[in-house]
Amino acid sequence: MYQAAYKKIKMTNVHLKTEHLLYFDGLILILIFLCSIALFLKIVRDISKKVWSS
Repeated sequence: MYQAAYKKIKMTNVHLKTEHLLYFDGLILILIFLCSIALFLKIVRDISKKVWSS
């Protein structure tokens, strides 16, 4: 009886940990994505400035 409950708690803990890690990975991916978009926009703006000035 106790063993089954313990196993269930352990499984829940593992599940929560993996969900937490997935959430964290998602946040990191979103940050990387946003940074790359910002960099891309900056490059585009620099290029368009050069094109307009010439």
